[in-house]
Amino acid sequence: MMNIITLHRKIPGTLLGLPFVFLMLIALLGLAGCGSSGQSGSSTVLPTPPTPAVVQGYLGTQGAQSANNGGGVWQMSLDDADHTYHIALSQDLGYEGIGTTTSSNGVVLVGQESVGNGIGYAVEIPGRATLYRPAGLSQYIYTAPVVLVAQGDCLNLNGTATFQFVPLPDMRWNPSTDWAYGSVQASTSGIQWNFSNLGLFTQGGSSVQTPALQAGTCADSSNGNMVSILPDTANNIPATTIGVGPTGFFFADASFTPSHVQVLPAKVGVIQPTSALDTSAVTAAKYTGLLYEAPCSDNSNQCGNFGGSATNPMTELVVFGPGASGTLAGGAYPSRESTNLASIVFDLTQSPATNIGITLGPQDAKNNGLYKSASVTLPDPSNLCSTTTGTAGKDASGNPTCTVPAVAVVGNPESKYAIFLIAEDLLTNRPLGIYLYQQ
Repeated sequence: MMNIITLHRKIPGTLLGLPFVFLMLIALLGLAGCGSSGQSGSSTVLPTPPTPAVVQGYLGTQGAQSANNGGGVWQMSLDDADHTYHIALSQDLGYEGIGTTTSSNGVVLVGQESVGNGIGYAVEIPGRATLYRPAGLSQYIYTAPVVLVAQGDCLNLNGTATFQFVPLPDMRWNPSTDWAYGSVQASTSGIQWNFSNLGLFTQGGSSVQTPALQAGTCADSSNGNMVSILPDTANNIPATTIGVGPTGFFFADASFTPSHVQVLPAKVGVIQPTSALDTSAVTAAKYTGLLYEAPCSDNSNQCGNFGGSATNPMTELVVFGPGASGTLAGGAYPSRESTNLASIVFDLTQSPATNIGITLGPQDAKNNGLYKSASVTLPDPSNLCSTTTGTAGKDASGNPTCTVPAVAVVGNPESKYAIFLIAEDLLTNRPLGIYLYQQ
C-alpha cells in the first residue's frame, strides 16, 4: 500500500555554505501490494529487493524554478516508527528540516501549519520510492517536486537494464527543441556502472544530440549510496549523480556548474517493463502523486488555477483514477490559500477535483511503457484554447477544456504502476509535469 505523508516541519535554519546536509523525512506507509494487471513488474536484471525498512533513506532530485534557482540533490529519511523526519538539500544552498509527521489518506505531512513555515507533502512507496513537495521556506527552496529513490546497498545488475525517463523541466523548457523523453542502458562490473545508448527526443520524436554518459562509480558517501560520474569538462557537463532504487526507480541529476547555473534538467523515470503493458489495466488503477507547473508569466487563467505565480512554481497534491473511455481522471485536493504560495495547505479531508484528464494513447511498439502520443485535458475557464494549437472541448458539465499533447513513461515495479508525464500547458506556454504512483 502506498501512503501520503504530511511532514510537520520545524526549520532550524538555512545552512549556507555547507556541502550537503542530510534530508530525512518520516513516512507512515504500509507495505507495497500486488498490482491489478497480473503482470509481474519485476525484472531479472535487478537483484531481489530487500524488505522495506522501518527507517528508510531516500536520495533524489528536484526540478528547478529557473536557471539559477531550485534544483539539486536531496536526501530524505522516513521513520514510520517514531513518526519524525530530518530533511536536507545539497549544494551550498544548504537547507535542513527536523520535526514530526502525520498521515492522512496515505499522504505524509511535513511542516508547521502556519504561514512562513508551510507544510511539505510526501507520497511514498515504502522502501522503494518517494515523491516530495517541499514547503518552500526560503528564497532557495521552491515547491518544485522532488523525485527520490530508496537507498541501500549498491546494486549489481544481472545483465543490461534499460531505464526510460522524462525531464523535470524549468520554465525554459521548449517541447519543440528540448528533449521530452529518453532512455539509457546500464550494466555493472563490481562498483563500476557503464552506460550506453543514451537517447533523448523532443515531444515530436526528433533526436536531440547529447554526449555519451560516462562510466560512474557506486559508493557510500555523505549523499548516500549513489552512482557518481565525474564532470565532463569537454562538454560543459557538471558532475552527475545517478540513483537507482531496488525495484528500478531512476533519477539522474547533473544540475549545477561550480557557479550554480543549472545546465541540464534532471531525468526521472523507471526501468523499462519486460513486456508490453496492458494499457487498460494502467488506466483502471488509482493513483496519488504530484502535478507541477513552472512559474507563469502572469497571474491569469491557468496560473491562478494551478496556484503558481510569476516568481514561484506550484506543485499540487493530486489523485487520479479511471475516467471515461479508457482515460484517467483526477485533480488536486482543495487548498487553504495563504499570502505565501509556498505555505498553501491542502485539505486531505475533502474530495480531490476531477477536472484533469490523461489519455495515454497507443504504447510504443518498440519500447514497452513509452506513450509518445499521450495527451492531457485541462480546464480552460478563459476560453484561450482556440488561440493555441491545443484542442478545445467541453467537460461533462459543459465547462471549456483544452487538450494538449504529452509524453508518458510508465513502469510497473513489483506490479505497481508508476507514471511520469510531461506536457506543455499551451494556455500559459509553461511545462506541466504529472508524477503518479499507484495506490
